[in-house]
Amino acid sequence: MNKKRIILPILLTLMMVTLLLSKSYFSVQTSIETIKLKENVGKVNKSHLEQIKIIETDLNKLTSDEFMGRLTGTMGNEKAGKYLMKRFEKIGIKPFDGSNYYHEFNQEVYFPDRSEHYMKVIFEDGSEKICEYGKDYIDQIRLSKVDLNCQLVLDQKELDNRTTGEIAIVVDDDSINKNMFRSNTKAILRKRKDFFGVPQIAHKGAAYIQIDDELYDEIFEKNAKEVIIKSRYKTGDSIVKNVIGRIPGKKKEKAFIISAHFDHVGWDGDIMFPGAIDNGSGTVAILNIAEQLVNGKELENDTYICGFNGEEFGLFGSKAFANHIKGKYSEIIVINIDCVGKINGKRLGIHGDSPKNDKLKEDIKGILDKKSIDNFTGSIPNSDHSSFSYDGMYSISLIQENLFNEGESIHTPNDSSELVDYEYLKEICDVVVDFIYKFEDESYK
Repeated sequence: MNKKRIILPILLTLMMVTLLLSKSYFSVQTSIETIKLKENVGKVNKSHLEQIKIIETDLNKLTSDEFMGRLTGTMGNEKAGKYLMKRFEKIGIKPFDGSNYYHEFNQEVYFPDRSEHYMKVIFEDGSEKICEYGKDYIDQIRLSKVDLNCQLVLDQKELDNRTTGEIAIVVDDDSINKNMFRSNTKAILRKRKDFFGVPQIAHKGAAYIQIDDELYDEIFEKNAKEVIIKSRYKTGDSIVKNVIGRIPGKKKEKAFIISAHFDHVGWDGDIMFPGAIDNGSGTVAILNIAEQLVNGKELENDTYICGFNGEEFGLFGSKAFANHIKGKYSEIIVINIDCVGKINGKRLGIHGDSPKNDKLKEDIKGILDKKSIDNFTGSIPNSDHSSFSYDGMYSISLIQENLFNEGESIHTPNDSSELVDYEYLKEICDVVVDFIYKFEDESYK
């Protein structure tokens, strides 16, 4: 028997079977890859929508009545900090020092629910009006103690004739001028359509009070002559907590800090200041950024996610952490997010208050330009980036341009989640993530 004649057909048959199986295998693999690709496209779209929904959920929670405007030193602020910490844990951010998310510092605070307010207006006909705090008026400068009985000045032309005795001047929103601030001016009653919350405590100076339209009109219609003002703020030093996590990187020479302050200005009487744009927007942004970084490729550098407290009182939280972290790395780059995502908020400002931050600003600007996000560079000094600039670190803040327009201003009861453009806010998050990956090997020295 000729073995070659037997083996050759067998080999040819095996080759044909192998070829057919190979074609079938590659066809199946191609189909699987096509299905996977289609699934991935769907997941990308779904993931984006899911992220938007999470951002919205976080913001609605932080601006809810439960947190009462997140005023530093209050239970609402503590609840907000705890909520932030739980979100850090869920996302997978590590505690900043290996064991603890809370970074503590001391600052003076006041306690709204233990403060006392009284104001009575006496009219020309002898009638009186006891004004309701949080409805008819609120303090703009929170003097720790006020006890005044002043003659009212309704016409600024009378000021030159009122050189003796304690006076209180009544003005509309746009007519304040330095001529009013005289030695015997003990109070200014300023008409405001939307009450503007300011939390800082002062221990001396004139009382500066916001009054609503109705009280302002009544004062002039009934020719008010006198005002009695008494108030006392319960103040004290308090241990306040930043909420800080860390995403470890492969290298330990350089660090990024992504930050936002989560405190706001609380409440006055029955008025609550939700603080959606200022700065619920920045707070939910750092959560989204952190989640993208945790689930993305491994980072080259340690990246800190910082929820700062006490910003509204004077950048206390960021100052404390800047002092803590300075010198721990050869280079620290800070991107702070403060008031972004506002409908009709106009351009995004890239603010750094030192020339050494110019290159950092330009690198951020380049990414914004590429994404066609309207922007400009500036130098606003009163946000948390300033604490790090002061200590020699590279730092900028992202802040939208148009924050104080009537009816939708920050620091007013109107600053609610209805003002937020969630798609725009998500775009800003993506810009920061892109920056971290693109410039992780960049030096700004």
